[in-house]
Order: sequence, then C-alpha cells, then structure tokens
Amino acid sequence: LVLGRDEAGEILYPLCGVMSWLGYQYAYEGGSWQLLRPEDGAEIALMTDGQDGLCMGAMGAYNGVIFLADVYVYGEEAYVTEDMLGMMGADVLLVEGVPVIGE
Repeated sequence: LVLGRDEAGEILYPLCGVMSWLGYQYAYEGGSWQLLRPEDGAEIALMTDGQDGLCMGAMGAYNGVIFLADVYVYGEEAYVTEDMLGMMGADVLLVEGVPVIGE
C-alpha cells in the first residue's frame, strides 16, 4: 500500500487503496473522491484541484468534519500522509520498519 515518499521524505499512501482495505466503497469524478463505509455509514469526501502533483490545502470532510491537508495526486489517484490517515480513523504502525495500516 506504500507509494513512495514526498519531497520531505514522508511516506505516502494511496487513499482509495487504503480505504478500500478498511471497507470503504468509493467513486471518483473530476478530482473528488467520495468514500462510504456501508457497515456504519461513515463517509469521507476529498476534493482536490484535479491536477497531478501536490494539491496544497486540499479540502476534505470525514463524518461531517472539514479539514485541510496536503494531498498528492498522480494519475487520478490521491495519495495521503500518515497524519491524514489518522484523521480518517486509520492508524499506521511501523513493524520492523514496514508500515502496517489498521483501524
């Protein structure tokens, strides 16, 4: 699930890949990802400018809470940092130096 690293060396994670693993269904249209977890109705919306590269101050909403975060967009996929995954309810742990994602 690890994409690589941003300019500062921080590991990036593919938003839809991680959230699918956590049980979210998603749809993409024009730079906006809408994610829904059917089992409990948890929703995430992530809006970017639709351009590749770093989208500064991309706006997201999780269960009605709006936040701003840097999002990296490559080839119609959003990649996010560990901090942003934490806002969405996913924890990232290092197990022998390997990132492991869980709830």
